[in-house]
Amino acid sequence: MRRWVWSVVVGVLSMTVSATELSRWYLPMLLDEDRHVVKAGARVVYHSYASDELATDIVAARLYQDIVPDPKSEASDQLSWYAKALGMSGNGKYRALLQRVREIAPRSKVRTYAGEALEQLPEFSGEPFSPASLDFDALRAQYPLTFSEFREYDKMPFRSLTPMMPVDAMFTHLGTPWKLGLMSTRYNRYAVVDEVGFHYPGAGVVFLKLIKTPTPHYALIAWYEEPFPIKEFYQGEDYDLAQLLATVRGQNFRHLIKTNSDVIAGDEGLLRILGERMSTYLPTPVDKYEADGMAIAVKLIARSSDPETLKHLRPIAKNDSAGKAQDVAQGYIEDGLLKNAPAMP
Repeated sequence: MRRWVWSVVVGVLSMTVSATELSRWYLPMLLDEDRHVVKAGARVVYHSYASDELATDIVAARLYQDIVPDPKSEASDQLSWYAKALGMSGNGKYRALLQRVREIAPRSKVRTYAGEALEQLPEFSGEPFSPASLDFDALRAQYPLTFSEFREYDKMPFRSLTPMMPVDAMFTHLGTPWKLGLMSTRYNRYAVVDEVGFHYPGAGVVFLKLIKTPTPHYALIAWYEEPFPIKEFYQGEDYDLAQLLATVRGQNFRHLIKTNSDVIAGDEGLLRILGERMSTYLPTPVDKYEADGMAIAVKLIARSSDPETLKHLRPIAKNDSAGKAQDVAQGYIEDGLLKNAPAMP
């Protein structure tokens, strides 16, 4: 799964997942191939789902596999979250594994968290955890990041969503989503937070947030409707990214553009989605961050060789509310970039 292009599909279903499987929406994150996604899943488990023994078993298997092969500093945060999730479980069968981690982990940070997790677990005389008990291939087939076949969803349920709706209530209200994704959102220079979201093609995308009181749980924090029918303009494989490019606002939009610029620049369909967004449907930025993102997006559009994509620069150049993007677009027009581009209707 790409960092912000939500997910590369782990499995494709011929039917919608069951309500029981959907209620364990965090398991596909733990089963993903991307360590960044797995770490985010471990954080979700630590905060709210440590009582799910299958989830903590998967985390334990990940810790067992990763503790020695990769001692790099960037892995220490990931491994620490694994240890914290196991400590939060209260299950003594993980004691032997955590003791081993405390003894052999290359990084002191990981050894420290393993020791703290051990203090949370009771003494245990039963059979210790063994990674051999898990079949990852079977689990990935049962809990894929794609929950249902691609289809168009009705927008009407989106219009009656309410903030802080619990995740299970959200699924009941909207139905089973197409796909789960993870977005890395930058809130300031130092803070990057992973937000979990779900795609509903034709309708929009929703985001969850950890609510810590009265008991930790995940709830709906934000949602964005599709401002135009994306499927009419984009037929590529990255519909999830296309939906995000068309919908998210503010600092999220800027971070999305910056972290996926290479992917966007190489996909004419994604460039056209940006053009439609900024020229017609969402031409006015909500803040300075979105204005910065729009300016970057204009530079990406200018790299296109397709006149149908380039033509979107004209209305942006005429839009006095587009901020920096207007200046950048005007510069390209003055340089003659649009001499062969058709006029906008």
